[in-house]
Amino acid sequence: MAQAFLYAGSKSLVASLWNVNDVATSVIQENFYRNLKNGLKKNAALQKAKVDYINSSGSEKADPFYWAPFILIGSTDSIEFVKEFPVSEPERKFYYLLAIVLVALVLSGYLIFRSRNHNAAKPKS
Repeated sequence: MAQAFLYAGSKSLVASLWNVNDVATSVIQENFYRNLKNGLKKNAALQKAKVDYINSSGSEKADPFYWAPFILIGSTDSIEFVKEFPVSEPERKFYYLLAIVLVALVLSGYLIFRSRNHNAAKPKS
């Protein structure tokens, strides 16, 4: 399955080697993505997520069954996340104002068209 994702164009993926515990998976994956957002490379982010899980779980949940199935396949490069809306604050305000004006124009055009058609449909006395 991993080969299919790579062939389809994925640069990398995290896969599990066996059925995993849901709670352990959620903790490890949340830490993994947090580490990626902090700028770590994918392999370092996954390793740190596993180590953090081991250190925060009890001795029973630190068993490799819970953290070892996750492997990284493909590129280990870090990911650049977009932190904000890609335009500046003044540009964003301009786009909001433009959207409001366009909606008002379309609505007023519809109302004018409707009133003209309504008046034309009335019988003349």
